[in-house]
Amino acid sequence: MRKYYKRHSKIRAIERYNVKLSNADIKEIKNIIKKNKTILSEKKSNSRSRCILEYEGKIYIVIYSRKLKCIVTFLPFKGNIINRMRINQENN
Repeated sequence: MRKYYKRHSKIRAIERYNVKLSNADIKEIKNIIKKNKTILSEKKSNSRSRCILEYEGKIYIVIYSRKLKCIVTFLPFKGNIINRMRINQENN
């Protein structure tokens, strides 16, 4: 399953951010999430989190599976998503 998500996330990064990520890039992004060095992070379910992070000068929105310890996908960047996540964190 992890191989599928790795391949899927690389494809989505190309489609949504026009950037080709290597296995090392994916691993580094995972480490940023694990070390809690994200800009914003929000729990979406018992096993998944939506994270906004900076990597090599670009901002990415990532779904991360805490259960599988892998990146599930890259989401498209929509302008107001950061504001919505901040409001959710302030309310919790």
